[in-house]
Amino acid sequence: MKSIFILILVLFSKSALSDYPIYYYDEQKVKISNETFYRYIRPQIRNIVVEYYHLLKKHGPLFEDLIKIKHSIFKLSNAWKEWTPNCTYVTHECATTLVKFYETSRNLEQKIHLLQNKKLKVRPSTSLKGPFRPHDTHLHLLTLINRLLDLNFYFLHQLETIMITSGTPYSKPLSVKEKFSPNLHGLQLVSEEMLTTLLDKNIKEDFISLWWNFIKHLEQHVTLEQKQSYLIKRLGEFTIIWNSFHMKMTSGQITLPKKSIQVIKIMHNRWNSILKLYLKHTRFVPPLNKLKR
Repeated sequence: MKSIFILILVLFSKSALSDYPIYYYDEQKVKISNETFYRYIRPQIRNIVVEYYHLLKKHGPLFEDLIKIKHSIFKLSNAWKEWTPNCTYVTHECATTLVKFYETSRNLEQKIHLLQNKKLKVRPSTSLKGPFRPHDTHLHLLTLINRLLDLNFYFLHQLETIMITSGTPYSKPLSVKEKFSPNLHGLQLVSEEMLTTLLDKNIKEDFISLWWNFIKHLEQHVTLEQKQSYLIKRLGEFTIIWNSFHMKMTSGQITLPKKSIQVIKIMHNRWNSILKLYLKHTRFVPPLNKLKR
């Protein structure tokens, strides 16, 4: 039997981490209907993702712009993935879609320039006490902004070349995998790195870890791609990651504004409600009983 472990935090204990039991379950026998997934679990996951962005917005005036740019690139990248299998050559229909991609990329360029102008005027602020080096974060963010502009310029240039040569002897097949997809992937990675650049040193690593190991995967695979099997397979891993973040942020180790702590507790309640639902429909085997078999 293929089984994975899951830490049931807060559900069985409210005090010491060492008291949290470990249970095993067979992911093949988890029985949650698709209707329950779409009507309850996925909306809760979507809210957790939204609340993560809400937390970021509480730490400075530029975070809203960073999030908007990230969302624009996320939508562009996923729309490109859906479109490319149907267009090897530039037909009339494909050309129409290319124009839309071009317009989206132009709008993205304007957003990046707007952020660049704001960044030169606004000094990053921190709501926390502790060491903070604004010049380092300014420089790093400006470097990432310039990188975004370069990558987006390359994407625009390639689109222009295809549209100009379309219907001429110079027209070539769309080399999606070789040119466009890696470029869009680079845009997405840089925009995601920018999200946490201006955070205070005391919480930065924790928010980075939560993004790359938890929020990013929920947003892509559960919210967008609607893959319940992906969530079930990584449920134990996600629970460990989330509870580690939650305990650190709310246990007094770090001083956070009360409103931020309230949001984190709301996110925690959402995750536990999802977890309880899966537990209700799953037969768990304690480790000792498992070893006796």
